[in-house]
Amino acid sequence: MNAEEQGRRAYLVDPTTKLISQVCIKDYMDIQRHIGCNMFTMACRLDNDDVLYVDDNGLIDGKTHDYFAVLDAYDAPLAGRGLLVGSDAQGGDADARTNILDLAMMVKWAEST
Repeated sequence: MNAEEQGRRAYLVDPTTKLISQVCIKDYMDIQRHIGCNMFTMACRLDNDDVLYVDDNGLIDGKTHDYFAVLDAYDAPLAGRGLLVGSDAQGGDADARTNILDLAMMVKWAEST
């Protein structure tokens, strides 16, 4: 099985479990599934062109969410799960370039009340 058939390496940021894990995506439906939403949006783009996707309705869907921020990239609270995906020169998905440990150092979990 070649790399294209396996999909692209991405990182799921889960503020509920406070874990960052490597996942595989093949298309936008995988992004929706990992984030747990019907409509997603780009929260920010890192300097290496990795893109962080989040639930587009996360702040207004009436559900209770846990939150996180990505320091130095987007320090406002983000609701629910995020997915860091690489991008290519044409705007398509690619393997995430960010090292998972570097991402873990950028993420700040919101304190539970």
